[in-house]
Amino acid sequence: MFTQLNFLKVLFLAPVPVLVFGANVATLRRKEMKVGDLVKLKGVDDSRAGLIVELTKKKCWRTDALGPKVNWDRVEPEPHAVTMFRSDRLEIPIVDLELLRETR
Repeated sequence: MFTQLNFLKVLFLAPVPVLVFGANVATLRRKEMKVGDLVKLKGVDDSRAGLIVELTKKKCWRTDALGPKVNWDRVEPEPHAVTMFRSDRLEIPIVDLELLRETR
């Protein structure tokens, strides 16, 4: 069945550039976050923005998916962004951040 969700999977996972409504799909794909990007936390509706000052990899135990009993051997390190929110330096998984503006 060809649903809108399946269309989006095909659109963003296409191995070759495709023109859609005059835009190149390669330019629509989410770009990797990098130092200097302006970001905010996903799902948070406050106006605070943060600046990525460093990228690192850390293990992160997600109790909603893996349960409350921690076993570090079961998880691989995932990308984190060291982000400055006001005067706070936070290490946040990149999957929990939304890109507001990227550096050039």
